Amino acid sequence: VVATVTALVAPWVMSGYWLRVFTTILMLAGLAQSVNFIAGLAGYADFGNILYFGLGAYVTGFAMQHAVPAPLAIAAGALCGAAVALTIGRPILRLRGHYFAIATLGMLEGTRELVTNLEFLGGGSGMNLPVISLPPREFSALMYYLMLGAAAAISLLAYLVRRSSLGLGLRAIKGDEQAAGVMGIDTTRYKTIAWVL
Repeated sequence: VVATVTALVAPWVMSGYWLRVFTTILMLAGLAQSVNFIAGLAGYADFGNILYFGLGAYVTGFAMQHAVPAPLAIAAGALCGAAVALTIGRPILRLRGHYFAIATLGMLEGTRELVTNLEFLGGGSGMNLPVISLPPREFSALMYYLMLGAAAAISLLAYLVRRSSLGLGLRAIKGDEQAAGVMGIDTTRYKTIAWVL
């Protein structure tokens, strides 16, 4: 209760600098929790999951540049990241060990070079988003609450997945993937679901 109340009132009692620091910490906590699905539960060293975060951010920014309301742009970014993960997931998750790790790293680097050289995405300079008409303090608080909500949601999802049959299957894959397959677990499907999450 104390932690919840503290988290909710924090944006109104801390300086702008610390508000930005804690917003970034919450964002990174959400990202770390998302890596937990494939790396922690399934035991696959994924170096490319940040690709979906970046892809979602670029789709959101591109949509907002074209006058799409922020909530719809954020939803479009999330769905695009999940769709790409699903599309790439089936073939790449057939790789194991070092081959999988190198493939995810190659995917990440290839996408970074592609985005850096695409002018409609801002090239190496990035993109400028439309100004949101909120006072700076309220805008910073809004970003903090969005990251707090995202970190809480992904943590709750991780807790629920860990206690589900999906979590049990992923832990079986981590223990011995061949044995999990023999026991009837569709290992590629389970790993793809974890990667999309």
